[in-house]
Amino acid sequence: MKSLEELYLSCRDKSSKVHILEAINCYKGGAYRACIVATWIALVYDFIEKLNELALTKDREAIQLQREIENNRISNNIDYFLKFERDLLKRMSEKFELLSPVECKILERLSEDRNLCAHPSMVAENTAFKATAELARYHVINVIEFVLSRPPVQGKAALDSIFEKINSSYFPLNQNEIQTILLEGPLGRAKDSLKRQFLKKALKEYMSIEIKTLAHHRYLNTLVVFCELNREFIITEIPQYFPATLEANNKETFTKFCEILIAIPDLYQCLNETNRICLIEYILRDAPVYIIAGLDKVAELSDTLFKRIKRFENKQLLGFIMDYPLEKPISQNLKYSIDKLIVSFEKARGYREAESCFDDILYFVSKLEKHDIERIVEAALSNDQISEANGIGERYLRLYEKIEVSLVDKATYEKLKDLDFYEDLLEVIEKKREK
Repeated sequence: MKSLEELYLSCRDKSSKVHILEAINCYKGGAYRACIVATWIALVYDFIEKLNELALTKDREAIQLQREIENNRISNNIDYFLKFERDLLKRMSEKFELLSPVECKILERLSEDRNLCAHPSMVAENTAFKATAELARYHVINVIEFVLSRPPVQGKAALDSIFEKINSSYFPLNQNEIQTILLEGPLGRAKDSLKRQFLKKALKEYMSIEIKTLAHHRYLNTLVVFCELNREFIITEIPQYFPATLEANNKETFTKFCEILIAIPDLYQCLNETNRICLIEYILRDAPVYIIAGLDKVAELSDTLFKRIKRFENKQLLGFIMDYPLEKPISQNLKYSIDKLIVSFEKARGYREAESCFDDILYFVSKLEKHDIERIVEAALSNDQISEANGIGERYLRLYEKIEVSLVDKATYEKLKDLDFYEDLLEVIEKKREK
């Protein structure tokens, strides 16, 4: 259980700290009636401070109420302020959404107890109301946790202030920096209602922005950070948004969805069966390579990714491998990838094609197995487009210089003895064995 001093440190506003500290000191001194009265006063003043902050964000209702308070203060309208206090909790909950209905109900008890403590109150004949330490502490804790420690906006004004920041040209792209901004703003301690509104609007904005623009990246990274910070909430809420969004059934929509799916793989579980079928078709036909590389995190899509990789042309496959060499779609299917390159080498129809295919194979030199070396050697014997290519000898030398000695089969490379570069190969092998 946190001490009152710890809770006091969580208060946002300096003036609120002053007022609640007075309540805490009364509690420590045993003045429990005074503590409850001071706690209510701290709540009222904190709301007024929040009202001033909201007015700075151009919240119309806040500006209007701020003017009302000031005009009635000047005219010393006591009746207005009595009514202001009576309506305070309802106004905080319904109009400004600073309290949930449950929190509002709990704080109504504080309002009642404050009236009992501030006036001569008899609970029975000749028995005055007596505040207890437990009651006073209960109210102090609730006011700090529900009101004093929270930012001033929860409703429309909060939403507007969040998107004003995101749409600013100075809003960062770095996810760590975005996380700092979100946690320090209204979303840091937002109720589910605000999170729901933010998610709905952010998804709508993200899906409508042209892909690969700065705004696209800002919204993508913001959504990723928001999803990470609110994972349980997202998994519960998002199924009602994405299925309808994906009904647009076009390449750009699925690309944008997959960018979020890469960051939050659990979102795959939110899709209905129709969405999943369409997603698979998108992957097989149109998904860019960076999407294919990233989707390795979704275990359910591994077979689909492999099918798409098998459809790549050689250059497409090699480009994918070079850009994403460590991603699972490659590492899990490396044998297939190497085999496909060797087959292309074996079937080379020209000198330059043979040299180019060999260069592709050399990219995987550290991953080649003994069987692969044998096939590469046999290819030079069976295809004169390989054996007669000017640069092929140099490439075989590079291959044998880089492979492990354990992969060197003398019977295999002796098959190359009729070729011009055989002696050079033999020399390379012998040097490696001497080491």
